[in-house]
Amino acid sequence: MDSSDNINHIGAAYSASCNLEMGATPTTYSNCINTLGSASVPNPFAGVSAFSPANTGNGLNYYYLGNLNASYLSRPYPEFGDITQTEENDGNTEYDSLQVVGTHHWHNALTFHGNFVWSKQMDDGWWNDVVYRLRQHYLDKTDRRWRWAANVDWHLPVGRGRTFLGNSNRFLDAAVGGWTMGAIYTYEAGMPSGVGMPFGGRFGNGLEVVHTQHYGVHNRSEGQYVLRGSSSCVGWYDPNNNYQLGDVPFQDYSNCKVNPSGSGHVYDFISRPSYAAVTNVSDSGVREPRGQDLDASLSKSFSVWENAKLELRLEGYNVANHPQWQGLDYWWDIFDPHFGTENKFYDGQTNIPRNVQISAKITW
Repeated sequence: MDSSDNINHIGAAYSASCNLEMGATPTTYSNCINTLGSASVPNPFAGVSAFSPANTGNGLNYYYLGNLNASYLSRPYPEFGDITQTEENDGNTEYDSLQVVGTHHWHNALTFHGNFVWSKQMDDGWWNDVVYRLRQHYLDKTDRRWRWAANVDWHLPVGRGRTFLGNSNRFLDAAVGGWTMGAIYTYEAGMPSGVGMPFGGRFGNGLEVVHTQHYGVHNRSEGQYVLRGSSSCVGWYDPNNNYQLGDVPFQDYSNCKVNPSGSGHVYDFISRPSYAAVTNVSDSGVREPRGQDLDASLSKSFSVWENAKLELRLEGYNVANHPQWQGLDYWWDIFDPHFGTENKFYDGQTNIPRNVQISAKITW
């Protein structure tokens, strides 16, 4: 599959020297993220006509700047910005599944059909971090671990020649006989959350996942207003505390373990600082809410005239009227006290409320 690469990225050695998670001091880190600090160097391209915006279209404006951040000069071709090479075709998608299907008939009146799918879909090959040259290998956004589906068709045993009212006259039989009831039920696992993943939304792609084993169904909870999908144990490199790893202000740490070797808590997530490697997370363990649905129908065909037939249908969608938030990721803003949750009122349900309709069809 199509993939791309930045062949003129900032040098890995320079990034590592600025990386707090690879031993950079707070002073060095501060200089690296401050383009006007000691990390800036004289611009060797300033005033050189070949590097004017008219000749290069360079958005970094090398021609006018007196100083540049030293990171720019660590590129293989420092006179240019990012250079994207496309059509590398390194990407892959792999899908494996186990599928079970069952069908049974009872006396030509009741038919049951059910299936179960247990599957896994993975993507890999793309660059997760072009600077540190880390490849991706992760669960596809649409991956569902399992899915149940069942449907039933039941010719109701009412009317002429059937168990109930079998001797009814043709007028009564026309009203109560020959009806068919159908129902379809589906129940499926939630899709992977984007926290720590390349497709992460709602600020999820800016987080590092530290403890994947903390998550799963057992850690989900549902309240009147929110759905919690993970813990709120998140840390950050606090700029107000010399970039030391610590608690995020106003975050809820009531269910987090206290750090036995220092201040703060044991974090399940860390807000990734600048220059840190975007490590591969195959599976964060956090799943979006599950989904289920029940649709039902009641139908009957009448002979109207010669070859003309009338079909009446009563159909109900989401008969259980169960609201869902399937397909919505949790909120991963570290400064939000509802970190790791979905707000039921803010997000709104993703399925339709109970919907009932009556329809008629004439065929001839």
